[in-house]
Amino acid sequence: MDKCDELYQKWNLSKYYGKKSVTGLNLAAFVLEGNAVEENLDLIGKALKELPPKPILRLLPEKTIDYLLQSNFMITYKNGNGNDGYDARNNFSTVKRIDNMIHEIGHALWYNLIPANEETQKHATINAIAEDHRSLNPLNDSLIPTLHQEYAKLVGAYSGQFLLEDYPNQRMNNLEEHFARNFDYLIKGKPLSALLNSVNTINQFLDFYQDLGLIDEKFKQFYHQSIQQFYGDEGILKTSIEDMVDGDSITADLINRINNIKIL
Repeated sequence: MDKCDELYQKWNLSKYYGKKSVTGLNLAAFVLEGNAVEENLDLIGKALKELPPKPILRLLPEKTIDYLLQSNFMITYKNGNGNDGYDARNNFSTVKRIDNMIHEIGHALWYNLIPANEETQKHATINAIAEDHRSLNPLNDSLIPTLHQEYAKLVGAYSGQFLLEDYPNQRMNNLEEHFARNFDYLIKGKPLSALLNSVNTINQFLDFYQDLGLIDEKFKQFYHQSIQQFYGDEGILKTSIEDMVDGDSITADLINRINNIKIL
């Protein structure tokens, strides 16, 4: 059993996703017949209405998988029911669709990567989440974790909680949401998002993720190749908050493209 399989078992994804079947296509039987999931992603995705979790988990860098295996963070797959969401108080995510799994992992990392010597800041950050889970109560800088302050500087944000001092769309102004979206972009080899006033380079962003223990030099090489081959820019998309996009889909073509780059 490789590390990806261990994570698959830890989150009990085989119990929930493995039982999905549509018009006679059962995923477990499909694999047992000798058909490689990775070679038939498009077929499986269309039949089951979403991609299977293992090929998505395999996009994660080995260092990230190592971290998640030793973390007490858990994910439950809801098979189209309920809502996506991360519960910071219980370190637990639910995903309505497998497509949103990387984004929800990003939410968990926002809190789990706060070091033990900043427990006071971590608790303050969690307690700042309003009861509606849609808004944040502002904190003094002394109560904002170093990780959040460093990320704010990278993207040109107002603080370690908010992109701008005041913006009506609370979700888009939430720095945690931005971090989760950027983690999703990172894993997919897509340009990262930053505000127009950010002065940092893509190498500084990648160093940030490497210092957190999430990626290594090998992943950096993949990321640069992906950007150069498919996006033709420097790896950072600097925009106003109004032009930022909430959410990013994942497709079989994208997974195959990422895997082909990693083979090179």
